[in-house]
Amino acid sequence: MAIFRGQIEDWFNIPKPRFGLMLTQIVGAPKVGMRVQIEGCFGTILELGRNSTDGQPVSYRDCVSGMPCAGYGSILVELDDYQPERGQWIEEVAGTK
Repeated sequence: MAIFRGQIEDWFNIPKPRFGLMLTQIVGAPKVGMRVQIEGCFGTILELGRNSTDGQPVSYRDCVSGMPCAGYGSILVELDDYQPERGQWIEEVAGTK
């Protein structure tokens, strides 16, 4: 399986140091407990979101047109002393699950 990674489309605090991240361009599958990094800052996935149309943590179908699209979804992460920005990439730390 591919190493998980995704691009931050939007984010919100729940409260710091926890962040809800809305992701696009997802590759691989996020998992609770997975170690991740953004720009060299490390964190842990605490929870996975579920898409309201298909109930999956990562969706690949546009609910309006039915045409395939890049993977999208949301995760809750804990990141110490870091504030994510739109457009940054989050990715799995190699060798962790």
